Amino acid sequence: MDTPAPPPDFAAAHARVCALCDRFQERIAEIKAPDYKEAVARVEFITPFFKALGWDVDNGQHRSIYEKDCVLEKAEQMDGGTRSADYAFRRPGTHLFAFYVEAKKPSVEIRNHDDCHQAVRYGWNAGTPLVILTDFEQLLILDSRARPDRHNATRHILKANGSYRLADYRDPEKFAELWGLFGRHAVAEGSLDKAAAALPKLSGRIQVDEHFAHGTRPVDEEFLAQMELWRERLAKSLKKTNPGLDSERLTSLTQRILDRLVFLRFLEDRAIERDITFRQLAGASNPWDAFKKVSHRLDLRYNGIIYKEEDNGVEDSALVVDEAAFGKILRELAPGETDYLFAAIPVTILGSIYERFLGNIIVATDKTARVEPKPEVRKAGGVYYTPDYIVRYIVAETVGRCIEGKKPADIAGMRFADIACGSGSFLVEVFACLIRHHLRWYLDDKPEAWVKKGVLRRRERDGDLVLTLREKRRILCECVFGVDLDPSATEVTQLSLYLRLLEDESFPSTQMLFDEEHRALLPDLRDNIICGNSLIESDIADLFGWTVEQQEKLRPLDLSWAFAAIKPGKDGAIFDAVVGNPPYVRQEQLTDVKAYLSDKYEAFAGTADLYTFFMERGVRLLRNGGRYGIIVSSSFLRANYGEALRATL
Repeated sequence: MDTPAPPPDFAAAHARVCALCDRFQERIAEIKAPDYKEAVARVEFITPFFKALGWDVDNGQHRSIYEKDCVLEKAEQMDGGTRSADYAFRRPGTHLFAFYVEAKKPSVEIRNHDDCHQAVRYGWNAGTPLVILTDFEQLLILDSRARPDRHNATRHILKANGSYRLADYRDPEKFAELWGLFGRHAVAEGSLDKAAAALPKLSGRIQVDEHFAHGTRPVDEEFLAQMELWRERLAKSLKKTNPGLDSERLTSLTQRILDRLVFLRFLEDRAIERDITFRQLAGASNPWDAFKKVSHRLDLRYNGIIYKEEDNGVEDSALVVDEAAFGKILRELAPGETDYLFAAIPVTILGSIYERFLGNIIVATDKTARVEPKPEVRKAGGVYYTPDYIVRYIVAETVGRCIEGKKPADIAGMRFADIACGSGSFLVEVFACLIRHHLRWYLDDKPEAWVKKGVLRRRERDGDLVLTLREKRRILCECVFGVDLDPSATEVTQLSLYLRLLEDESFPSTQMLFDEEHRALLPDLRDNIICGNSLIESDIADLFGWTVEQQEKLRPLDLSWAFAAIKPGKDGAIFDAVVGNPPYVRQEQLTDVKAYLSDKYEAFAGTADLYTFFMERGVRLLRNGGRYGIIVSSSFLRANYGEALRATL
């Protein structure tokens, strides 16, 4: 966290901005000429403007890439990837981005649909409520909470206090509006949160037509609707051409196909992969055949569960695919056809999308297929995913406290888990927390020496030091573990962790490691993220005479066997921290396993919700001094069924 700074000097900041206005007007003929470039405007006027607002734009404080005030994008495009906004400003003291700024050269009127669409699209994908579009002579503030209409994007300009010019900068009262909204001190105190809360409530609904889901909602809601649309179309198409497909296989196939497509868009947008593009696939005469060939190539380069060949999987030669229907989905997801920017969408937002996406399954009928909620989701009234700020808080108070002040060598022996991981939102934040801690430690300990050892490298885009892919891979494999009953959830968790692993990479950095090691870049996480039942072990068959079919449904799992590489401590404890959001299942739905739960758990009560057993299980898995952090109902603190759990804890 930042050390509290002295109160900022408004008068001095205003004087600096007025001086910038003087210089601009003195050279206005030169600056407004078509050959005066955007990059020069940024250096001479736009960057100094934000410095006057208190931002350390040039990172003079030498903070790490996850701590510095501002991430700058080079003026040119990186290796064909999707450009990011010119400036991305963080909320001080956090790794979270607060707002974006798109810069233009002063010779062009920026109040136009194309430029406004470009600016809003960055904020909408990143989940920030406001963005700035400026050429310094003019500054526009736009509402980026909803997808921009490329043909009417100027409507996003705030109606009140949404437009400023040089004369406004000179006016102390008008400048105070900008100072109080985008000044570093103001953003640190939550000015943008307050401004967003005062904006008109989004009232639009998501409309789903034959091709797209669109509306005026946040990116997570719209992309979820889009994914659901593609899943249903894909499932119906596969069922039509393969009448024998059952519900389980249809669910698995559509999940794997969409995961591969999302992963490829991520690689392409972030300029990690440049040899394979969506347009190549969509333009192929046989897109499904091209997709399978591309999948094989990507498996050789990246590995990971996403491209693994499976019996009855995507590579099954007997699977018949409607090329036209599949090609249509490819074209709809291709860059330029949608407003989704996978270089901007945070992995945490993708995780929240998948959390809800996994709440539905495909049900095959004789002739077609439909998507419907899982039975347990229907009974619970929907999927309740954990808000990102709660995930961050829990991880900071558990994993963050465990590793505080520790060297990387000490952390190497520590293990952190979520035993009901869902889409992996907690584990992604655990991994991110570990990355930030390791980077900070290396930067404070002779960083150039760690560059020589291959632990740190300089990013191509800005020269900032980051952990190498090899070092991040080591941290992930040694420290992060998860379990979930749903095989689709364990796949999505691995996908999410892979996305976070590659987040700061580029084609040169991945190619260098690939050339050095001559093996796939992504680790096999099947020993880290395991499909199984965290509460029920294999002894259920011996204790209660369960059949093989009954066991397959429950997926009993002996954690000591599943994580055999972790040396157990006293009473089988294997983790230094356990985090998560355990499932809520009312006792009425636990009839089949009540006898087992009664036999195995001290916290058993005939009316207890399933989460109480996860609490006991999680605590008992902790090593000495370990930390436990979950989000659950507080009812166990006062309800009669919580008496045994309270005594156990």
